Amino acid sequence: MSGCIGIIKRANGLAANKSYSLVLLKLAGEKNGGRTFRTVGRYKFLSILPCPIPILLRMSRSDIGLLGRSSRQWAALVCPTLFIIFLTGCVSVPPVRVGKGGVGEDIFSHVTFLCQPQLNGREPRTAGSRAARHYIESRFKAYGLLPWGHARGYEHSFGYGCNVVGFLPGSDPKLSNEIVLVSAHYDHLGKNPKGQVCAGAADNAAGVAALLDTAYHLTSLHQRPRRSLLFVAFDCEEWMLFGSFAFSAQADVQSAKIAAVVNMDILGRDLLDVVPNTLFMAASDSYPELRRSAIKLGNEAGIRVLPLGATS
Repeated sequence: MSGCIGIIKRANGLAANKSYSLVLLKLAGEKNGGRTFRTVGRYKFLSILPCPIPILLRMSRSDIGLLGRSSRQWAALVCPTLFIIFLTGCVSVPPVRVGKGGVGEDIFSHVTFLCQPQLNGREPRTAGSRAARHYIESRFKAYGLLPWGHARGYEHSFGYGCNVVGFLPGSDPKLSNEIVLVSAHYDHLGKNPKGQVCAGAADNAAGVAALLDTAYHLTSLHQRPRRSLLFVAFDCEEWMLFGSFAFSAQADVQSAKIAAVVNMDILGRDLLDVVPNTLFMAASDSYPELRRSAIKLGNEAGIRVLPLGATS
């Protein structure tokens, strides 16, 4: 059950003539059911329960009578739901869809959400960035990933931004202390100098989508991987890689035994729009088996895989 608690401020002469209030009401058939008031100092608190689908309405002073005769003047209902709406720039994070075979989402649905114009290019420290972060967090939680290190939740703040980290413990007692880091950055450029939104589909909504899809499939396995996995969505990559730099400087990361790192960036687009249908693998020299497997899978899918800096 979801409810909302609002604050109704006393008039102080501000409600003269044309005053408007942002009022959070429930979208339901009931008119005024479940209202209770209590006074604390200069404020009156209103509870509206239940409130299954809150909506934001702009009401004139004459409409404030809905809230009660003693509070018809200047009013503003402030509640957790309204707070979230302001934080995310009026973008709601859709719940995880569950289908017959499990989660009913795919890479395309992830990219579609992250690239929508309302997110304004996911520039760090903006409402669009927060919405993207909340989207990733909700998926991590739904997949059963755990918070990692000393963090109580999935967010690892570092001043300029916030990384999102989810942990999947390994199943092998001897290897579970080793961690495979799977990462992608979720931020982008925001808007260009002309004010146009840079959606960042390839850079890097597609990488985040691949990260989420990988997390879902690995958490759905009957037998978990032998090594532990750490899924990290980095912030501030476009700001001189601040997100990954801050993460690598954490004490938890410094003391961790990282066996491998798989980072995904700029997927689904031809390099510089001149190298078609090609996946580049960097720093694969140390992982010859992984390199061979990637080339084999690429051939099966009709994608050319080119190792960078690797000996043939």
